[in-house]
Amino acid sequence: MNGKELARGLSPYGPHSVWHVFDLCSELLAGDNEIQLLVESLTDSANWLMVNGFAITEGDKKTTIASGKRWKMRPARAWRWSEYGVGLEYDAQSEQVDGSQPEASTWSEAVEVSTRRVPREWHPYNFALHEHFPVGLHSAGEVHANSSGDSIGTSAPFQHCKLVQRQSLLAPGGALTRIATDNDKAVFVVLDFGKPVSGYPRLRISGQVGSIVALSWSQEPTASKDWIRYRCCSGYRDWCCPRLVHLRYMILRVSDCPFTMELNGVSIMQRVGPSLPAGRFSSSQVSEEAWNAGAASLNQSRFEVYDFFTESEEPSWPSVYAYALNDFYQTGDTKTALATLEAMALPNTDDQLAWYVLVAEAYLLYSGDSDNLRTMLLEIENALWSPCAALLSTNPANLSQMKAAVLLVAASKAMANITSYAGSASAADRWSALEVELTTFFDESFWSALSAAGEDETEESANQAHWLTALTLFFDLASDDSRNKLLTLKRTPDAQRSRSMLHRFYEIGGYWNAEANQLAASGLRSWLDLQKETGSSWAEKSKNRPADCPGIEYFLGCHILGVVPLSPGYGVLSIKPDMAVMDSAAGIVNTVRGTVEVAWDRHDSHFSLDLGLEQDGKTQVHLPRGDLRFPRILLNGETVWQNEKVRPNADVRELMSDERGITLVLERSGSFKFEIE
Repeated sequence: MNGKELARGLSPYGPHSVWHVFDLCSELLAGDNEIQLLVESLTDSANWLMVNGFAITEGDKKTTIASGKRWKMRPARAWRWSEYGVGLEYDAQSEQVDGSQPEASTWSEAVEVSTRRVPREWHPYNFALHEHFPVGLHSAGEVHANSSGDSIGTSAPFQHCKLVQRQSLLAPGGALTRIATDNDKAVFVVLDFGKPVSGYPRLRISGQVGSIVALSWSQEPTASKDWIRYRCCSGYRDWCCPRLVHLRYMILRVSDCPFTMELNGVSIMQRVGPSLPAGRFSSSQVSEEAWNAGAASLNQSRFEVYDFFTESEEPSWPSVYAYALNDFYQTGDTKTALATLEAMALPNTDDQLAWYVLVAEAYLLYSGDSDNLRTMLLEIENALWSPCAALLSTNPANLSQMKAAVLLVAASKAMANITSYAGSASAADRWSALEVELTTFFDESFWSALSAAGEDETEESANQAHWLTALTLFFDLASDDSRNKLLTLKRTPDAQRSRSMLHRFYEIGGYWNAEANQLAASGLRSWLDLQKETGSSWAEKSKNRPADCPGIEYFLGCHILGVVPLSPGYGVLSIKPDMAVMDSAAGIVNTVRGTVEVAWDRHDSHFSLDLGLEQDGKTQVHLPRGDLRFPRILLNGETVWQNEKVRPNADVRELMSDERGITLVLERSGSFKFEIE
């Protein structure tokens, strides 16, 4: 706006258009104002721009911004695809930098483009830009000017090039970094930002016409094949790349620089999200490092949406689902899950579509927001019904077919839940009936496919079978008999070590759903063994991709603390801690129904639970009988259950008993101390 940068949009996450909201009013001046947008084309066709007419009201003044052909457009001449096959190139000489208007002949009428659907409303957090400088120089040397730079290890000591005052690359001010090269050599520098960051590369540079700085980025200290070339003009420029990148290491390759170039710091304009509420967990078995590693993993993955993409540019929905569950317990944030659903187009494949629906169900359960989900419901239903209904006429005979089947069955179950709260009664009945048919069909065909896999003793087949088993248990799709059989299957330690942390996430969740608590607890060792490793996130500690390294906050909050929503938005809150694997635990879970604080301790036959509820609402507290034949239960020092009989109490609205435990129902907020003796 009037030459001042107001906002930077994200790189698109899919074919869906979404509205990008930013503040124009703060920069409006009296009289005419100029708005410019730089738009990157996603295809080889001409750039296009669609703007809906809108008005800005500031006091008594009203400014109207029109749509259509009153907008003018021209190519961003400074940007082009590089002749050298290394991505985009920015030519500073071609940019308009003196503030004068380009010739009228360079402007053309805006192109009005008809889109298939109206851009979606979405609800991301607002991210600010903070400048972040490298913490160190990982390596520096010289390479051949035409080298691909695929490996940092190929750089050699300086003989023909010079790099002087290199520490000035780490921050502006002081002596400038000076670089010069000869005809066939280039300076190769790797800068370490100390942690993964997301943002826009920035150069403060003084060079000569034609000198080239090639920028690349990586999460590991090895060069990436994705480069942007900055071609210098004469004089000083403060340049910020419009492309959003995710990196820990930035690689510079400077060439065609016979005269000295000066750099006054290299940085990242880092995207920084809002400060979210922090949950808490502590126990004798799980250290604070484990909880903090989960927080760091979420921070590194949250770029308005959960940013996990495969090489085919499709979102990794299994990763999105796992990270969203962790977020619900780490911070209580459900907004990022919603933004991810809103920004992404419906997937084209059956398994990815199923994951999309499962994320939608989890969002509804933890947020209680049926209104936003209802706007997407019809599109989801239409896309999911056909593959689910067609599944009944198939005969899955191998693991690949069964993998698609298990996800569609889980998605049909999720859709039955979604429509019961956010859909019509007829839709809920239709999906519930289909779910029953699919669950029966799945249980009948499951073992034949698993038996066929048992005859194939390859590692790939074993991992596929284990993934299928994990998903079946995680989404509670097996009958009682099938569940017991699955828990007795042979587990090879070597094969278990080869599975990713994402795979183990679903494995552990499946064990807990099947009430195989000891197996679930032993699975947590994959994370706990890494607690003391260097790095802030699980990806850094395990030296793997962030998408494959979710945390364990979901298990700690859902199972160990026992905080679970039984209806959307914690309309009914369940407190049912798992005391089979730990002696004590304490923590805070932020929910849409307010803060829930739980602390419990088990010692011999004595058990105590402290519960803090910020808001009123129905809460079911499940207490174990343990080894006591006739337990006595005290609530805030008053006996409410003794000799298998209820004692009247003003706080307990209902009390239920079975052979495993006693459930007390509360309806108000406050602090409660339960004791069993």
